[in-house]
Amino acid sequence: MTITNELDLATLFRDACAVKRYHTVRTLRQQTVGEHTMGILTLLNQIYPEARKEMLLAVMHHDFPELVTGDIPAPIKRQIPRLAQLLTEAEEGTAPLHRDFDLSAFEEDVVKFCDLMELVLWCLEECRMGNQYARLPLENGLMWLWGAVLVLRHPSTMETVLPLLKQATHAALNVGANPSLIEKTK
Repeated sequence: MTITNELDLATLFRDACAVKRYHTVRTLRQQTVGEHTMGILTLLNQIYPEARKEMLLAVMHHDFPELVTGDIPAPIKRQIPRLAQLLTEAEEGTAPLHRDFDLSAFEEDVVKFCDLMELVLWCLEECRMGNQYARLPLENGLMWLWGAVLVLRHPSTMETVLPLLKQATHAALNVGANPSLIEKTK
Protein backbone atom coordinates (compact mmCIF):
# COMPACT_ATOMS: atom_id res chain seq x y z
CA MET A 1 0.00 0.00 0.00
CA THR A 2 1.53 3.23 -1.16
CA ILE A 3 0.80 6.42 0.73
CA THR A 4 2.08 9.46 -1.13
CA ASN A 5 0.20 12.25 0.65
CA GLU A 6 -2.18 13.10 3.48
CA LEU A 7 -5.26 12.51 1.33
CA ASP A 8 -4.10 8.95 0.61
CA LEU A 9 -3.70 8.35 4.35
CA ALA A 10 -7.09 9.85 5.22
CA THR A 11 -8.75 7.77 2.49
CA LEU A 12 -7.03 4.62 3.74
CA PHE A 13 -8.34 5.15 7.27
CA ARG A 14 -11.86 5.88 5.97
CA ASP A 15 -11.73 2.72 3.86
CA ALA A 16 -10.69 0.74 6.94
CA CYS A 17 -13.70 2.12 8.83
CA ALA A 18 -15.99 0.83 6.05
CA VAL A 19 -14.92 -2.84 6.41
CA LYS A 20 -17.97 -4.95 7.18
CA ARG A 21 -18.07 -7.19 10.25
CA TYR A 22 -19.94 -10.46 10.92
CA HIS A 23 -19.82 -11.73 7.35
CA THR A 24 -20.20 -15.34 8.57
CA VAL A 25 -23.26 -14.68 10.76
CA ARG A 26 -26.73 -13.91 9.43
CA THR A 27 -27.54 -10.40 10.59
CA LEU A 28 -30.49 -8.07 10.23
CA ARG A 29 -28.20 -5.13 9.61
CA GLN A 30 -24.52 -4.71 8.89
CA GLN A 31 -21.95 -3.28 11.23
CA THR A 32 -18.77 -1.64 10.02
CA VAL A 33 -15.39 -1.39 11.71
CA GLY A 34 -16.08 2.34 12.13
CA GLU A 35 -19.35 1.78 14.02
CA HIS A 36 -17.72 -0.94 16.12
CA THR A 37 -14.78 1.34 16.93
CA MET A 38 -17.06 4.19 18.02
CA GLY A 39 -18.93 1.75 20.25
CA ILE A 40 -15.67 0.69 21.89
CA LEU A 41 -14.61 4.31 22.41
CA THR A 42 -17.88 5.16 24.15
CA LEU A 43 -17.58 2.07 26.37
CA LEU A 44 -13.98 2.94 27.20
CA ASN A 45 -15.07 6.43 28.23
CA GLN A 46 -17.87 4.94 30.37
CA ILE A 47 -15.72 2.27 32.03
CA TYR A 48 -12.33 3.99 32.28
CA PRO A 49 -12.72 7.76 31.75
CA GLU A 50 -9.10 8.38 32.79
CA ALA A 51 -7.82 6.39 29.77
CA ARG A 52 -4.64 7.75 28.24
CA LYS A 53 -4.64 9.10 24.70
CA GLU A 54 -2.66 6.00 23.65
CA MET A 55 -5.58 3.78 24.69
CA LEU A 56 -7.96 5.83 22.54
CA LEU A 57 -5.57 5.58 19.60
CA ALA A 58 -5.13 1.84 20.13
CA VAL A 59 -8.93 1.43 19.96
CA MET A 60 -9.10 3.57 16.84
CA HIS A 61 -6.45 1.48 15.09
CA HIS A 62 -7.16 -2.00 16.47
CA ASP A 63 -9.21 -3.28 13.50
CA PHE A 64 -7.73 -1.12 10.73
CA PRO A 65 -5.56 -3.99 9.40
CA GLU A 66 -8.83 -5.75 8.51
CA LEU A 67 -8.86 -3.53 5.43
CA VAL A 68 -6.13 -5.88 4.17
CA THR A 69 -6.97 -9.16 5.95
CA GLY A 70 -10.74 -8.92 6.17
CA ASP A 71 -12.66 -9.60 9.39
CA ILE A 72 -11.55 -13.14 10.16
CA PRO A 73 -14.00 -14.69 12.68
CA ALA A 74 -12.55 -15.24 16.16
CA PRO A 75 -13.75 -18.88 16.43
CA ILE A 76 -11.57 -20.00 13.52
CA LYS A 77 -8.57 -18.16 14.99
CA ARG A 78 -9.12 -20.01 18.28
CA GLN A 79 -9.56 -23.32 16.46
CA ILE A 80 -6.40 -22.87 14.37
CA PRO A 81 -3.81 -21.03 16.50
CA ARG A 82 -1.31 -21.00 13.62
CA LEU A 83 -3.82 -19.02 11.54
CA ALA A 84 -4.13 -16.48 14.37
CA GLN A 85 -0.34 -16.20 14.52
CA LEU A 86 -0.09 -15.71 10.74
CA LEU A 87 -2.82 -13.05 10.84
CA THR A 88 -1.00 -11.22 13.63
CA GLU A 89 2.17 -11.27 11.55
CA ALA A 90 0.26 -10.06 8.49
CA GLU A 91 -1.40 -7.26 10.46
CA GLU A 92 1.96 -6.10 11.82
CA GLY A 93 3.06 -5.62 8.22
CA THR A 94 0.19 -3.28 7.34
CA ALA A 95 1.67 0.01 8.58
CA PRO A 96 0.34 2.68 8.79
CA LEU A 97 -2.84 0.73 9.56
CA HIS A 98 -1.20 -1.25 12.38
CA ARG A 99 0.60 0.57 15.17
CA ASP A 100 1.83 -0.35 18.62
CA PHE A 101 0.74 2.14 21.27
CA ASP A 102 2.77 0.60 24.12
CA LEU A 103 -0.18 -0.14 26.42
CA SER A 104 0.26 -1.74 29.82
CA ALA A 105 -1.20 -5.21 30.36
CA PHE A 106 -4.07 -3.63 32.31
CA GLU A 107 -4.79 -1.14 29.51
CA GLU A 108 -4.76 -3.93 26.92
CA ASP A 109 -7.22 -5.88 29.07
CA VAL A 110 -9.54 -2.87 29.38
CA VAL A 111 -9.45 -2.33 25.60
CA LYS A 112 -10.15 -6.05 24.99
CA PHE A 113 -13.00 -5.94 27.51
CA CYS A 114 -14.56 -2.94 25.74
CA ASP A 115 -14.04 -4.62 22.35
CA LEU A 116 -15.93 -7.73 23.45
CA MET A 117 -18.57 -5.79 25.38
CA GLU A 118 -19.31 -3.88 22.19
CA LEU A 119 -19.75 -7.24 20.41
CA VAL A 120 -22.13 -8.35 23.18
CA LEU A 121 -24.17 -5.15 22.95
CA TRP A 122 -24.40 -5.38 19.15
CA CYS A 123 -25.45 -9.05 19.27
CA LEU A 124 -27.96 -8.21 21.99
CA GLU A 125 -29.51 -5.58 19.70
CA GLU A 126 -29.71 -8.17 16.92
CA CYS A 127 -31.38 -10.69 19.26
CA ARG A 128 -33.85 -8.07 20.49
CA MET A 129 -34.85 -7.51 16.86
CA GLY A 130 -35.51 -11.24 16.52
CA ASN A 131 -32.21 -12.50 15.10
CA GLN A 132 -31.50 -15.77 16.89
CA TYR A 133 -28.34 -16.28 14.79
CA ALA A 134 -26.67 -13.63 16.97
CA ARG A 135 -27.34 -15.61 20.15
CA LEU A 136 -24.22 -17.82 19.96
CA PRO A 137 -21.73 -14.95 19.55
CA LEU A 138 -23.65 -13.13 22.30
CA GLU A 139 -23.24 -16.09 24.66
CA ASN A 140 -19.58 -16.61 23.70
CA GLY A 141 -18.82 -12.95 24.27
CA LEU A 142 -20.47 -12.98 27.69
CA MET A 143 -18.58 -16.12 28.70
CA TRP A 144 -15.27 -14.48 27.75
CA LEU A 145 -16.16 -11.27 29.57
CA TRP A 146 -17.03 -13.12 32.78
CA GLY A 147 -13.56 -14.67 32.60
CA ALA A 148 -11.84 -11.27 32.31
CA VAL A 149 -10.99 -11.09 35.99
CA LEU A 150 -8.17 -8.53 35.82
CA VAL A 151 -10.46 -5.82 34.44
CA LEU A 152 -13.29 -6.69 36.79
CA ARG A 153 -11.11 -6.58 39.91
CA HIS A 154 -9.39 -3.29 39.23
CA PRO A 155 -10.79 -0.60 41.58
CA SER A 156 -11.08 2.07 38.89
CA THR A 157 -13.28 -0.10 36.65
CA MET A 158 -15.13 -2.36 39.08
CA GLU A 159 -18.06 -0.08 39.88
CA THR A 160 -18.98 0.31 36.20
CA VAL A 161 -17.92 -3.00 34.66
CA LEU A 162 -19.65 -5.41 37.00
CA PRO A 163 -23.14 -3.82 36.84
CA LEU A 164 -22.83 -3.44 33.05
CA LEU A 165 -21.85 -7.09 32.66
CA LYS A 166 -24.61 -8.32 34.98
CA GLN A 167 -27.23 -6.21 33.18
CA ALA A 168 -26.03 -7.41 29.75
CA THR A 169 -26.19 -11.02 30.97
CA HIS A 170 -29.75 -10.62 32.26
CA ALA A 171 -30.75 -8.92 29.00
CA ALA A 172 -29.21 -11.87 27.08
CA LEU A 173 -31.26 -14.30 29.16
CA ASN A 174 -34.38 -12.31 28.26
CA VAL A 175 -33.70 -12.92 24.54
CA GLY A 176 -33.20 -16.66 24.98
CA ALA A 177 -29.52 -17.07 25.84
CA ASN A 178 -28.34 -20.21 27.61
CA PRO A 179 -29.78 -20.19 31.16
CA SER A 180 -26.43 -21.39 32.57
CA LEU A 181 -25.22 -17.79 32.15
CA ILE A 182 -27.22 -16.87 35.28
CA GLU A 183 -24.59 -18.65 37.38
CA LYS A 184 -22.04 -16.06 36.25
CA THR A 185 -24.01 -13.20 37.80
CA LYS A 186 -23.95 -14.56 41.36
